[in-house]
Amino acid sequence: MDRNSAIDEYVRLLNSWNSKINFVQSNSMPRIVDRHIRDSQQICNYIDFRSTVLDVGSGAGFPGIILSIYGFERVILCENNFKKSTFLKEAREKLKLKFEVFDNSVHKFRIDNCVSRGMLSSVTMVSRAFGSLMKLMAVMDRLQIRNGVFHKGRSYAAEIRDAGRKFEFNLQIKRSTTSSEGVIILVSGLERK
Repeated sequence: MDRNSAIDEYVRLLNSWNSKINFVQSNSMPRIVDRHIRDSQQICNYIDFRSTVLDVGSGAGFPGIILSIYGFERVILCENNFKKSTFLKEAREKLKLKFEVFDNSVHKFRIDNCVSRGMLSSVTMVSRAFGSLMKLMAVMDRLQIRNGVFHKGRSYAAEIRDAGRKFEFNLQIKRSTTSSEGVIILVSGLERK
């Protein structure tokens, strides 16, 4: 299935499931391509294609499914909500994609699962809405992941200050191409203080 067809099918699937699960606010469904798909797609340029991508708090699959549609071959979507993980598995089947679904808490995920399946070259953690930068870095630290790419809103500066109390890291801030208040935060070299 080509990229455009996959996105069209994904939007149809989201529309059919959204009334049951409420993945996205119903008033944002008409803008789903701009609001969610392009927002997810913009991080493709910040992740090495050879990397394994761990999407925490995947929900409806943003950004993990979009990364898979755009050619990332090693993507793991971590979602502990049963209905949402069921949706992710159905999307994988219908879109004929190869991402994996870890249907449990990210706190139960083990990075050696990637090693045993030959998925570990480098790992980049991504998330659009899992939690604060401090919470994301705590997960990265536990899993010994040093690189992350995160969507953040207008409170990003306070989140960076808070995270800096417990962690040392290199940081790049990129303006979002889809939100005037949003940024993409690129974290590398994460270490606990």
